[in-house]
Amino acid sequence: MPVSDLVLENVSIQSEEGIVLFQGDGIAMHNFYIAPKLGPVLALDEASNITVDNMKYPGGLDVFLKVAGRNSRNIQLNGVDLTLAKKGIDLDTGVLPETIVVK
Repeated sequence: MPVSDLVLENVSIQSEEGIVLFQGDGIAMHNFYIAPKLGPVLALDEASNITVDNMKYPGGLDVFLKVAGRNSRNIQLNGVDLTLAKKGIDLDTGVLPETIVVK
């Protein structure tokens, strides 16, 4: 079931896996901390109009953001330190680099 028009603020999560969002639209995450044990911190598939502001996570994880689905678009990362992960962004085949805007 698609998720749309959701704002998450001042959230702290410890989990086995990171956040997985399939068919999300209009999702905003502000001042977010997540500490997954496995997987990417944030995995998006067919997601659009996603804003991530000031997301923190522990260093040493394999991937921060994994994006799949050629309809994924307009994903903005603001104030996220991509250098903490071994690979900051992982784009699946068909996902264009301009889908992600890093500020």
